[in-house]
Amino acid sequence: MTTRLCVLLFALSACFLFEKEVRLEAPDDAPVAIRADCALAERRCTRCHTIDRILSARVVSPAHWQAYVHRMRLQPQSGIPADEESPILQCLVYRSFGSGGLAQLPQAGTP
Repeated sequence: MTTRLCVLLFALSACFLFEKEVRLEAPDDAPVAIRADCALAERRCTRCHTIDRILSARVVSPAHWQAYVHRMRLQPQSGIPADEESPILQCLVYRSFGSGGLAQLPQAGTP
């Protein structure tokens, strides 16, 4: 292999070594429960979507996230059981709107 080719291959491989992994993490000040919810959301949502797609979703309210998560859970390939809908929703709402957004969600069992 020529020296130029070796340098080129090294340079290209270095680009991938330093690529930052994108995660669906809760903010640093998030409660422990929200952090666990975000770990679950990352596992479930990335079955069908990239993290970037989730992070760039144009959601305008907690109710919008609620409808979005519910619709995604109903997709057969999602693998999201009904009891995981609420934790996933909690993560996404907290990330987008903070604890004030969580307060806008209907409580479990409330119509």
